[in-house]
Amino acid sequence: MACDAARVALERGATKVSLVCLEKREEMPALGREAVELVQAGIEIRDGWGPRALASDSKMLFRGCASILDEAGRFNPVYDESRSLEMEFDQLIWAVGQAVEPDLALCLKKEFGREEGIEVNEQMEVRGRPGVFAGGDIVRGAGTVVEAVADGRRAAAAIDRHLRERV
Repeated sequence: MACDAARVALERGATKVSLVCLEKREEMPALGREAVELVQAGIEIRDGWGPRALASDSKMLFRGCASILDEAGRFNPVYDESRSLEMEFDQLIWAVGQAVEPDLALCLKKEFGREEGIEVNEQMEVRGRPGVFAGGDIVRGAGTVVEAVADGRRAAAAIDRHLRERV
């Protein structure tokens, strides 16, 4: 999402675009080539920084980010307050990560025994639920549109096979 926002800002006429993210470049939730393409397009990537404060209508303060995940692999950033960065801007676009809605998490826990997604087999059929199919982010976590569409195609083919077997 942040990579897309940066690219669109540049395409819409911004003269300078900087992408600031918590993650180190190799940890960014983007395809590996996306960071390379952003830099080639002239977009500056400032990795390893987290927001500290909005200092004014045109200035943002950041602090160093030492890590983004805790020992259990959950999102829990640890900041290095000794490192700071100040950036001026004309426009600021927030592109924040997404989490499962609390109501959806409760439903998933109740229906599938998991709060953050659904397990499927190779045919995209939900484990333990014959005839129920799923794909995209609910299965793989945050991914690309291409991956979600591919999941949809696999699921559609599996649904077709499933229905043909029933007749």
